[in-house]
Amino acid sequence: MAQSSGVPLQKTLKGQRVLQALVLGFFPILTNVQAQPTLDSSNYGPVPGISYMAHYGGQQMVPAMGYDLIWDYTGATFAQEGTPMTYGPPGANAPFSSTVAEMNDSALYYAYYYSLRDTGVYCTGWWYDAMADGNCHGPNMQIPFPCTMGTSTTMPFFCQGAEVGLPFHEDGLVQCDGVGFGTLLLPHASIDNVLLVHRMEYLDHGTTDPHSPIQFDYWSFVDQYFFATPGTRVPLLNIEVRYNGMDTVYSSFFMDQYTVGQSGTGVSANRIVITPNPTTGRVTMTFPGPLTVGSFYSVYDAVGKLLFQRPLAQGQQSEEIDLARFGKGTYLLRISDQEDVCHEKVVVQ
Repeated sequence: MAQSSGVPLQKTLKGQRVLQALVLGFFPILTNVQAQPTLDSSNYGPVPGISYMAHYGGQQMVPAMGYDLIWDYTGATFAQEGTPMTYGPPGANAPFSSTVAEMNDSALYYAYYYSLRDTGVYCTGWWYDAMADGNCHGPNMQIPFPCTMGTSTTMPFFCQGAEVGLPFHEDGLVQCDGVGFGTLLLPHASIDNVLLVHRMEYLDHGTTDPHSPIQFDYWSFVDQYFFATPGTRVPLLNIEVRYNGMDTVYSSFFMDQYTVGQSGTGVSANRIVITPNPTTGRVTMTFPGPLTVGSFYSVYDAVGKLLFQRPLAQGQQSEEIDLARFGKGTYLLRISDQEDVCHEKVVVQ
């Protein structure tokens, strides 16, 4: 298994922390000056209405583990321009028990589906425009509740779905440990009361059809560190290493411009209704309210190719689309206005 090659961050004390360290030197009994954070369903886990900007980077230093630390990532390299991330209702095509959908409206669209429960946050499935469906059954534990310094949870995992039309499976173990708390220094902010969670996946990934012309079977390993604080319902910083037996991929992102609340009046405020679905070709999109100026929709095939794009009139409340000429398959409808973006899948039989 590949291990991240970064070096532990050294504790740094700046400004008032220097004075704090001197005082604590004379009073050793006061070792933990910050309250130890605890994450649960009341203060953590994605809900519809969240949005933020994700600033992506590559390999980052592995964080130190322990009590009352300062993790300094102010000098780390991340993209200055952020990628908008939004969380909305899961929609009709989401796996059963999903409570929220995470959407990345970048050049390569994807959606992850999550279930927020009293026992933790679980990934129930995903959709990726180059891969089609990967509906997870298990589901995949992202973080158990309550989660605090010293907690450790291990859970078996099984997922089945399809990648580029090939049935596949994933199974193995997921482990989450609370390994530190303290202050996180980011390029835009300093955040106290932060919990560090170490999450690991050990998974076997392979095809399930023995007659498929393409066969694959390999072990993968994910080594992930993420920083979270009560009240901010998504990670402040995520550092990840993925190894699939051949390649090692380093990735990271930090979050800013975070907002949470109910969705506004745009197209994603309530789910767009697609009928009939599945269909033999023609479908009708019914919008949750009159559209605003500048609205339009796009149609993509299962591998993410844009098939066509059409404007929608201000005040319009429905639109009919004919997909019969493109043949049987799964298509993605992307409906946009000046406030929101909504994605829905349509199956043509």
